Amino acid sequence: MRQDEGHQQELEMAEYLAAHKQLYGPQPAVEGYTEKESNLNIDEQFPKKSDYITAADLQGREAKVVISGITIAEYDDGNKPVLMFQGKKKGLVLNWTKRGTLKHYYGAETDNWIGKEVRLSPGMTDFRGTMTPCINLNIFQDAPAQPEPAEQMPQDFDDDIPF
Repeated sequence: MRQDEGHQQELEMAEYLAAHKQLYGPQPAVEGYTEKESNLNIDEQFPKKSDYITAADLQGREAKVVISGITIAEYDDGNKPVLMFQGKKKGLVLNWTKRGTLKHYYGAETDNWIGKEVRLSPGMTDFRGTMTPCINLNIFQDAPAQPEPAEQMPQDFDDDIPF
């Protein structure tokens, strides 16, 4: 861009701002703001509205919660289970890892999960090559792992299968 074009754009912007001020009046200044001040936590001042628990909701602390139920959330890429907790408004969307952890300790039937106490803790995970805040779901150590149901062998199995 040539210097004349840059100067022309600055003049056009100044005219636009003057017209805006004339139409709408002067914009109020932000009370207490100085250009050098920047001690604003954007997450605290403008929290993300979500029906589901986010890592930011934990505020860097662990939370012990009791499972009260499981619902289903509809997403563009399919339905996902959501763990609900006693006394909490927000649920936790379950990814494959969290589902697997709950299944390992409490079995595949989600009715068996209700009333179980779990710990949610803030963490970090690699999401598409970028480290991203996440929520870790931990089971208390006194929960015994549920054995996988034994597969029934067919009675007429063939020992001569070539593999």
